[in-house]
Amino acid sequence: MMEKIWKNYKMKQKGQITFFIIIGLVLIAIFLTMFTMISQTREQEAEIEVEESRQIPAEIMQLQNFAQSCVALTVDQAFFKFGRSGSILFDVDGGLIPLSLEVQGEDYQVIDGIDAEQINIAYTIKSLKGDIGTYKKDTPEYPFNSFPIMGQTHPHILQGFYGYVKFPSLEDPSDPANPITIKGQLKNYIENNLKTCTKGFDNFPNLEVSEGDVTANITFYDKSTLVDINYPLEIRKKVSNDLTRIEDFTVRIPIRMRDLHVFARMILDAECLTIDNSPMGKQYGSARVAGIMRDIEPSGFDDVIMIEDSSYLIDGSPFRLNLLIANRPPALHYIDPLELPILNVGDSIQGNDEDLLIVQSGGNVIYNFSDEINELEYYGKHRIYYEPDGDNVSIEYVPQLPYLIIDEDQWVGTKEITIKISDGEYTDWQTITFNIAN
Repeated sequence: MMEKIWKNYKMKQKGQITFFIIIGLVLIAIFLTMFTMISQTREQEAEIEVEESRQIPAEIMQLQNFAQSCVALTVDQAFFKFGRSGSILFDVDGGLIPLSLEVQGEDYQVIDGIDAEQINIAYTIKSLKGDIGTYKKDTPEYPFNSFPIMGQTHPHILQGFYGYVKFPSLEDPSDPANPITIKGQLKNYIENNLKTCTKGFDNFPNLEVSEGDVTANITFYDKSTLVDINYPLEIRKKVSNDLTRIEDFTVRIPIRMRDLHVFARMILDAECLTIDNSPMGKQYGSARVAGIMRDIEPSGFDDVIMIEDSSYLIDGSPFRLNLLIANRPPALHYIDPLELPILNVGDSIQGNDEDLLIVQSGGNVIYNFSDEINELEYYGKHRIYYEPDGDNVSIEYVPQLPYLIIDEDQWVGTKEITIKISDGEYTDWQTITFNIAN
């Protein structure tokens, strides 16, 4: 009895194994069939693509390559003119901003000698138009009364407002086509000037080309800038009447516009907030301050800070962003009248470019203004005055120094001395009063 049960069990086990083997073979067959079908489909698609590419006539390919080269050239021109003009593309240069609504000498200048031609360049730093709190626009209070504040409790005594930045935002997330932003300006230039390059494709006499509207989309990535352009073209061969449609073009350039924008803002903000600042030698990523053009015409007092980005070459030269800086007044170091000594007969008041004011009694120095500001020397190279643009400054004394106190002066009781410093355009001054002992 047990032997019979065992034989039945073995037969059932063999049947189950056979069943699983059959299922496995079926699955393998299904898999092989699907793999073969997919491979055949891909081969057919590849053959179709190859066939279609072979069917594009050489003349159509030449036109497509020509259109692509115009796209690349127009993108280069957009960035070149944007950087050259100080981040503003005026309408006379193919941009959108009306030059007629700007004021020459206040909003922009027409400058010769940059890039070997005359250009319209916008101010990226402008002089203050009015007071900001305790900060003053006009001398002799500029930048504020008793500038700079003396003492150990003011570690940033040279910071203030020495101009204001006029530099567009990189982009407007709520409105990618915002014409005031950098992205909006570049987009507008490309859309309005691409067809100037293609010229209706009149150099393809055997083809009839219908052009649609140009739409540009610009995306700033960390290490590059992508320009996608939709430019619908219907191309018909005049002989065979065959029709081909082309519409999408792409240009990727290695310029890091996000980093460049951050760097430019850093330079401009520092120029406006620190009166004794020099941007030369500063670098951020692949961008650097390549040079400063001082006292350029036609004003003869404005400066241009030139930022270059070596990651993007235009005609073999690094991309350049010109920052036009309006001339700002120098600031005379404030002389505290409470520190001045009382003069006696025989005392003399002297002044020079280094110490500004010295009072001597006989052969002894009883007051030297430079001694009062030695603690401030680490803030910059100028001890007696501060010049935000690095201009040469002349010093004038009224009445002319040196001045000797004589007997007749005792009847006056006081003596006023006016100190003036000038960069040739702006003058800052302070009038101080000496008391004379009777």
